Amino acid sequence: DTDQLLTSLLIRILSVGFLIDPTTILWFCCKTRMFFAQFSILVALGFVIGILPIIKMITFALLAFISIRSIASRNIHIERLGRDRQLTAMTLIYVVFIMFFYYVRNQVIYVLIDVHFKRFQQAANNLNNHQVTPGIEMN
Repeated sequence: DTDQLLTSLLIRILSVGFLIDPTTILWFCCKTRMFFAQFSILVALGFVIGILPIIKMITFALLAFISIRSIASRNIHIERLGRDRQLTAMTLIYVVFIMFFYYVRNQVIYVLIDVHFKRFQQAANNLNNHQVTPGIEMN
């Protein structure tokens, strides 16, 4: 319920730019200006796909961690306490894994493309370089 409310609020905030665009004559949402096109691609999608899921995961993982710390002091069945601890551990490990995965993915892309592929490309260019170099003849 809260997740749907936050999503609805976020969509409404991000769609304000389309509602006040005076050049839109059509009945449906149309990206006519370059600013709104760039805004929708860079800001809206970057925020919704990029940082918002990470913030939500961290928030709910911390809430689960705080909840399990307070449950430990109450009188609850051992089975439920064990399941809650297991679920909290899974959530925290998932959050750490996702953040580590983003970092490792960027590093792998950098190493494979920027380092090795460029090195391979330079070596291939040197092999295919059939230029005649001027030489000095000594008589």
